[in-house]
Amino acid sequence: MVKSSPERSCLVCRGRGPKSEFLRFVVRERELCWDKKHNLPGRGAYLHRRNECLLKAGDAKRWEKALRMDDITGTLANLLKEVIKWGS
Repeated sequence: MVKSSPERSCLVCRGRGPKSEFLRFVVRERELCWDKKHNLPGRGAYLHRRNECLLKAGDAKRWEKALRMDDITGTLANLLKEVIKWGS
């Protein structure tokens, strides 16, 4: 029997794929954090590693709904800059 890897969906494009293709973000102590190792506890939101998805990820409403959190605009902008810089 072949063991399947967990499948996730992208917050931006809604595309599905294996967990390894995504960046994971979680809320820790009321702050949005990038979970680089995919091991932090808490509710997560996933984003493709592709530039198209990263560049369109600035819509705070999507994040707030997915993470059940209010007002993440400032944190989101800074975090996405960090992720894009890391990917360059």
